[in-house]
Amino acid sequence: MKYTDTALENYFWEFGNHIVTKEGVEIVLHESALVEMSVLLRNEDDYPQRIQLQANFYSLAAFMNFFAFESYDCIAKITLQDMLALYRIGYAKLEAL
Repeated sequence: MKYTDTALENYFWEFGNHIVTKEGVEIVLHESALVEMSVLLRNEDDYPQRIQLQANFYSLAAFMNFFAFESYDCIAKITLQDMLALYRIGYAKLEAL
């Protein structure tokens, strides 16, 4: 997909720079460059645990090229599986909260 940083930035602005997918993955644009993705994993049983899975892309181009989106609307289809794949290849980190 051909895109421009300005068009992608405008797409994020339509959502207040904060897109949340159906699976709870949050995608946030900071200062027109840093794209931060995260999802909160929770266990509410006997021993409650909260873990955040987070990945960062330091440019809009890097974010778009990594996922090879067909359209901007595909951004909202990022899944928990995508985040786990980023973790497996070393692009994401886990942090206990």
